[in-house]
Amino acid sequence: MPTPTHRLDVPVAVHLPDGTLVDLTDTAPETNLDGLRSVTLRSDEGLDILRHTLAAQVLARAVKQLYPEAELGAGPTVENGFYYDVRTDKPISADDLPAIEQAMREIIAKGATITKRWLSISEAKRLFQDKNEPFKVEIIDTAEAEGASQVSVYYQDGSDFVDLCRGPHLPRIGIVDPEAFNLISVSGSYWRGDSQRPSMTRIHGTAWRNKKELRTHLDLLADAKRRDHRTLARAMGLFHLDGNACPGQVFWRGPGWRMFTLLSDFVTERALAAGHEVVNTPRLVSRPVYEVSGHWEKFGTENMFTTDAYGGGTLALKPMNCPEHVLLYNSEQHSYRDLPVRFAEFGNCYRRELPGALHGLMRVVSMTQDDAHVICAPEQVRDEIVHLHKLIDGVYQTLGFSDYYVRFADRPERRIGSDAVWDAAESALMDACVAAGVEVVSNPGEGAFYGPKLEYVLRDVLGREWQCGTVQLDFNLPSRFGATYTTSDATAATPVMIHRAIIGTVERFLGIFLEHHADWIPFWIAPTQVALVPASTSDYPDQVHRSLIDAGIRCVLDTSGDRLANVVRRHSSARVPLIVVVGDQEAEHQTVSVRRFGSRATHTVPLDAFIQDAKSANDTRSLRGPDFQD
Repeated sequence: MPTPTHRLDVPVAVHLPDGTLVDLTDTAPETNLDGLRSVTLRSDEGLDILRHTLAAQVLARAVKQLYPEAELGAGPTVENGFYYDVRTDKPISADDLPAIEQAMREIIAKGATITKRWLSISEAKRLFQDKNEPFKVEIIDTAEAEGASQVSVYYQDGSDFVDLCRGPHLPRIGIVDPEAFNLISVSGSYWRGDSQRPSMTRIHGTAWRNKKELRTHLDLLADAKRRDHRTLARAMGLFHLDGNACPGQVFWRGPGWRMFTLLSDFVTERALAAGHEVVNTPRLVSRPVYEVSGHWEKFGTENMFTTDAYGGGTLALKPMNCPEHVLLYNSEQHSYRDLPVRFAEFGNCYRRELPGALHGLMRVVSMTQDDAHVICAPEQVRDEIVHLHKLIDGVYQTLGFSDYYVRFADRPERRIGSDAVWDAAESALMDACVAAGVEVVSNPGEGAFYGPKLEYVLRDVLGREWQCGTVQLDFNLPSRFGATYTTSDATAATPVMIHRAIIGTVERFLGIFLEHHADWIPFWIAPTQVALVPASTSDYPDQVHRSLIDAGIRCVLDTSGDRLANVVRRHSSARVPLIVVVGDQEAEHQTVSVRRFGSRATHTVPLDAFIQDAKSANDTRSLRGPDFQD
């Protein structure tokens, strides 16, 4: 049972009738008081306020106590927790987190009341200038430039600590359960995400309503750490990263490249079966192409890698494939009989990511984009999107992602095209969802700048969500590039373009795939499918090895002569699905002894049956792999 201080039903903030979330101490509006709604810690909003208070009022104060010279940046909430960016003379490392945590718990134990005050811009500037907080002064300058005449600050009774913040915050620090939070890591960052600005230390934490919720989350983090694709990659020998020599780019080792090609070949096979033409387009594209498409205005040099003048103009390493697919379409004349034209490409794309945001395979600079574009007549849109949904669903099911949902992202604030064009595109996309039987969740304002989109969000075994596939309906780019087709009455018309991705980028999806399947890499895509361990001096192990290789089974013959327990441990660490032992008894009866990864059970199977079952598992892309019976 929670103590009275930590009760979950105590109001911590208020929802105004217009939806604004404010502190309990804020002045209520004079009208519509019936629309006020209290917020407690039981709600997600209440938990977010608790986390915000921990960051801005508890973590920030603890840092100032331990590092008086520290300059405070910003401390927002994030999924499952919070962080605060600070700059200190003495570097803060992970070894310092226990001391900071202890200081935070001592602050919570004092249970101070938190008081909000409004200060004029000039008062606030003086306050934080006197406290040597340049980042806070900059935030105030930004607020002034945006037209603000005052800002809110928060004090703690009995302390000289004060922080600039929009809030809202808990009314009392003592509401926080001191056993329900942890600081989990430190990392480097740049002030306001700009690599040209000062370097900061980002202190990450997680916070929950009670100790039980925290323990559940920490167990999840431990499982996620065990599944980390970078850890698995080292054990399996998949890839290498060198952030100094080639930041954000992958050195694929043999086993990793095998998985890469097996995955891309599978998606390509499905695309070909769905009537796509597989193409490949140039990587260097002239600036005028992206000016026509609108990408240059939206992304420009902040997100693209560009060359010096070449051939009279600037070139960019392509960040996407869509403009080139329109150019490829325009290279020939088309009639209504040719439509739809479907181009699919695993194109090498490049995006200028912030160095601090790079993360294994999940965020890279050089990526292989699973991309396709369907160019069709407007009346073909519905059927094409229905077919694309079936294609995407089939790929996900085969890859072991049956738990997913679809978001409908409509027009963003910054976009190209008229409202009438967007009305037509959004209506057509929603009609196609109904025809395909796809239930969607609204994601307002998150469409592409050229059209609305469907976002396919996968849930992995840990419940984490990953947005991978997209289907985007574009009434703008074909027109901007002058794409046409001849109608049945011999007039020129502008086609519609559907952008689609199934797995997104191969690199990121492989990272997701590895972490999802960490306890059993599906047999058909495992780099090494069988580790063959000889326990006989006869030539039978070599015969089995040749037979498996000839049957297309990826097999290694372990000739280390090591103890069986060590061999099993080594190949299990590398996530080899099947370990096969062949000794004199197996040679005599033409059998193999098979142990499945993660199991202690051994099955003795006729060699011919084993090969047939393994081939069948490959052909059907079975997630489980061969089934064996003694």
